[in-house]
Amino acid sequence: MLDSRVASRRRYLVCDPRHFAVRYAINPWMRPDRPVDVLLAQRQWRTLVDTYRAHGHTVESVTPEPALPDMVFAANAAVVVEGRVFGSLFLAPERRPESVPYEAWFKAEGYEVQHPESVCEGEGTWCRPGAGSWQAPGSAPLPGRTARRRSTSGCR
Repeated sequence: MLDSRVASRRRYLVCDPRHFAVRYAINPWMRPDRPVDVLLAQRQWRTLVDTYRAHGHTVESVTPEPALPDMVFAANAAVVVEGRVFGSLFLAPERRPESVPYEAWFKAEGYEVQHPESVCEGEGTWCRPGAGSWQAPGSAPLPGRTARRRSTSGCR
């Protein structure tokens, strides 16, 4: 059977890891007592960006903030569906300030940003397989394509 998928150019938003560090533990994988190899993270990030561009994709970058070491996890900043941006409301207080520079970036690019009323950690919360939306437990609903879904969203 032939693969029916068609390659399409995409636009990615990333954040340079120059300030990446593990200064606190908000999940079992974070170990503040173990140093981060920032040079390795930057090389890996550069390889990822170069690979996206080599495949014809557009890569945009939000300016990293020194006090926000987890900004490198750009997928957590928002969900973009059909040109609509649904911002984040992080569960961990340490990450909540990240929403501000990401929202500013999206607004500067001409997007209207919807704000969740309950915890929503961007793409880390949502998976959209095919025509449906899946919601992670304890997260805000993602507005779908139907008016019914939009009217019950956790965004205001």
